[in-house]
Amino acid sequence: MKQQEIMGFETLSQLDPILKSFHAKNVFLVTGKQSFQSSGAKDYISKLKDSYSFIQFQDFQQNPQLEDVNNGIELYHQQSIDVSLAIGGGSVIDMAKLITSLAPQPESPEKYIQENLSFQKKPIPLVAIPTTAGSGSEATHFAVVYIDKIKYSLADKNILPSVSIVDPNLTLGLPPSITASSGMDALCQAIESYWSIHSTPESKKYASKAIKLVLEYLQTTFISPKPEGRFGLAQAAHLAGKAINFTKTTAAHAFSYPFTTYFGIPHGHAVSLSIGELLLFNSKVSDEDLNDPRGIQYVQDTLKALYGLLGAKNETSAKDVITDLMSSLNLMSSLGDLNIDLNTNWERINKHINIDRLKNNPRAFTQTSLRKFFEQIS
Repeated sequence: MKQQEIMGFETLSQLDPILKSFHAKNVFLVTGKQSFQSSGAKDYISKLKDSYSFIQFQDFQQNPQLEDVNNGIELYHQQSIDVSLAIGGGSVIDMAKLITSLAPQPESPEKYIQENLSFQKKPIPLVAIPTTAGSGSEATHFAVVYIDKIKYSLADKNILPSVSIVDPNLTLGLPPSITASSGMDALCQAIESYWSIHSTPESKKYASKAIKLVLEYLQTTFISPKPEGRFGLAQAAHLAGKAINFTKTTAAHAFSYPFTTYFGIPHGHAVSLSIGELLLFNSKVSDEDLNDPRGIQYVQDTLKALYGLLGAKNETSAKDVITDLMSSLNLMSSLGDLNIDLNTNWERINKHINIDRLKNNPRAFTQTSLRKFFEQIS
């Protein structure tokens, strides 16, 4: 499914004609609790209330939970919905994707989430409008959901939003902490997509552009936000989303979920904890632990190109780029700094590593190398 992409300042104004193009009357509106207002989106939507009936869903947890999805589906079925509209960060857009795609299906949501059951019915159109610059969820065909603290990723071509509107105006008021965490999410997604065993020339093109934009604008926007930087980061997040739409993420995302679930570390920060050390780990790929069918030389050439994109000469200086960037964003870069004791928590962390994402990494992990890796970031 091809997506209509609209990007730039003031592009939110194109929402009205887009809704009209779908002949919308009843709009299922999924939003965050605070970002909807603080971003300015609420003021714009209020101007459209004479033209459309908005059924708003915003009472859900920060990371999508199955019970919240079910509550959203129940609300969805109370009206005859024409179009879904998501305005918020990655979790908000994921929630809208989950509700919109699962509500029309004849089986329970668990069947599709846990058993990979194919959709029997095509969802209604979904318009996704991000209010952060990080997840790129508006550009992907999958959505994250948690069931009993276990993370699942629902994937289907019909989950991709019909339209994405990326208006940097909605990110102008983001606090520094969210700018930092979401920006690192975009950077990690781009890096992981670049070295993923599923990478393609097109995905690498998107990922390389995203990396350059984050490195150019994240630190300066964190310190002194300007419209140019907000636009650069919005572009980076969308491009990183387009990249992982081809490749999915790899080890850094696989490792991040228990840190968010059990220790409350924001997703982008949780992902960035391991990305620097992964640059070192992947550089030591061998015939015995190679995951990428294109061979060791291909992986090594890819990593060298990646070091260049990071402005580094080798894997060690590339890791330093990540560590220095995190420090400049006031993001702690080790488990010890975050008061996470590895020995006490290893069983819990190990149990909730996402194996599917780990398989996309160019170098495979064993239980021994996995434990050693986590000792390196402790």
